[in-house]
Amino acid sequence: MIPSAAEDVWGFVDKTGAMRIKPQYYSTEKFVNGQCWVSIGVLRAVGRHGSVIKVSFLGKHGYIDKTGRFTKTSAKARYAHLNDD
Repeated sequence: MIPSAAEDVWGFVDKTGAMRIKPQYYSTEKFVNGQCWVSIGVLRAVGRHGSVIKVSFLGKHGYIDKTGRFTKTSAKARYAHLNDD
C-alpha cells in the first residue's frame, strides 16, 4: 500500500494505483507488518506568544490495517512493538 494525498488528507493506493483506503488521514507512515500509524482529525491554533503559535491536534491516532480499520488507538500503541498483540 502506498500513501496518496488528495486535498490535504492522505489515503492509500495499491501498486496498480487503485484507491484502497479513501483519503481521510491528516498524517500517515509506511505500512509495516500489515499495519500503519495514522492520525485523523484537525490541527487548531490554541494560543500565541509573540511569533510562536501553539497548536493542538483534535482527533484520533493509531494503527490501521490494510482495510483501513483501526487496530490500536492509544498514544502508547505507537511505541509498542507491532508483532505484540
